[in-house]
Amino acid sequence: DARNDDYFAEGHIPGAIHCDPYEPQASIETVLARANGVEKVIVYCGGGDCEDSVFMCRELIEASVPNETIFVYPGGWSEWTAKKMPVSTASEE
Repeated sequence: DARNDDYFAEGHIPGAIHCDPYEPQASIETVLARANGVEKVIVYCGGGDCEDSVFMCRELIEASVPNETIFVYPGGWSEWTAKKMPVSTASEE
């Protein structure tokens, strides 16, 4: 989840790890630990015109996550919630 702290706390895709692309050092190690060896790392932000997921992908590539494993969910949070998909909040974790 490449959105800011407040948006992540209000709700996020279950199992998502928060990593703000403007302050990646705060949680990049947690992301890298989960991204190591997986087939896909899916990055999302607010969706639509939001480019934060693209910025986060650049951070992941710079941190040595293989480019071919990184995917952007272009619809992002707005599409996820519009489809009434499951949502987690910080208080549930």
